Amino acid sequence: MRDEDIYKLFEQKNVQEVLDILQEEAAEVIQAVSKIRRFGWNNKHPDADQNNLEHLEEELGDMQAMIEILKEKYRDWE
Repeated sequence: MRDEDIYKLFEQKNVQEVLDILQEEAAEVIQAVSKIRRFGWNNKHPDADQNNLEHLEEELGDMQAMIEILKEKYRDWE
């Protein structure tokens, strides 16, 4: 996810959309972990610029960004 997309989401007030994107990011983390378990940390797809560890780090960052948006923007949304 690009930084500009994260800032755009932060400005919006749609909790459902943020939760949907958080769910997608969590699924991408699961997929990245699965690739590491199957192929190893340093392996990479021939078409990829990153190895599996770098890809996992990126996906974890995206997921953490969505968690932070929820924590900051929707702290009192209950």
